[in-house]
Amino acid sequence: MFHERLDALCKSRGISITDFSVNKLGVSNSAATSWKKGAIPRSDIVIKAAKYFGVSTDYLLGLDDVPSRRQQEAPTPAEAEMLSEFRASTPTARALAWASAHAVLNAAMVQQEPLGYALTNGEPLGYAMSIPAGSSLPIEGFAAAGSPLFAPETEEKSVSVQEKYTEEDMNGRRYFVVVARGDSMEPEIPDGTPVVVQRDLQPLSGEVALVTLESSTDEPEYVIKKVRYLPDEVELSSFNEAYKTFQVPLSEVVKIEKVVHVLTDM
Repeated sequence: MFHERLDALCKSRGISITDFSVNKLGVSNSAATSWKKGAIPRSDIVIKAAKYFGVSTDYLLGLDDVPSRRQQEAPTPAEAEMLSEFRASTPTARALAWASAHAVLNAAMVQQEPLGYALTNGEPLGYAMSIPAGSSLPIEGFAAAGSPLFAPETEEKSVSVQEKYTEEDMNGRRYFVVVARGDSMEPEIPDGTPVVVQRDLQPLSGEVALVTLESSTDEPEYVIKKVRYLPDEVELSSFNEAYKTFQVPLSEVVKIEKVVHVLTDM
């Protein structure tokens, strides 16, 4: 295998394996012949050949079919271009891009949804739930599902949720609950309905989110809307057609977090 792969690498450079062996590896003319018969070269010879062609020693010895794991893990030209554009963008744009990428990967690998999934495609929001005993989350406040926007109000109440929504990671609870106030998201999210939000997971365009906005006071404002991302704005819309769609500058958006479940069976 060593002879076969070294010979192929030499041919890709337009040189013979014999010339390479003598001039670059410093071995005799007969070395290539002995390798062809199955002889295994010394380790220093294998290392020298691997470094010259930029491949791994495992590849040369037939232990790996990938020429170089290091090269394989290096960014492609397209990935490098994306990274360059990411670094050149504004902090707000980077935050949105990072969160959007995280949302796409989460949808593909965790939720196993199609990448183009959006609630506007007619998919139902939430589903009937079987509540395991003892699984609950505290209600952290209220968010407007209408007008005006409501600031959060902490209550000493909790709601029953599926056990998966009580999971924690190194940053604490992954999910939290807020109560929708207003009728702009009806019929999917009726007034007074608790919704489960995944912390720091930005939704895709067309999905429902808890949006935190700057306000004229020291406290931010919270609203539940369908979101669509524009170059310098976020478009917020409702299920209830009586409410007009409106745009908010990115500079006024503090956070956008995905609504992952509606507790319609409360």
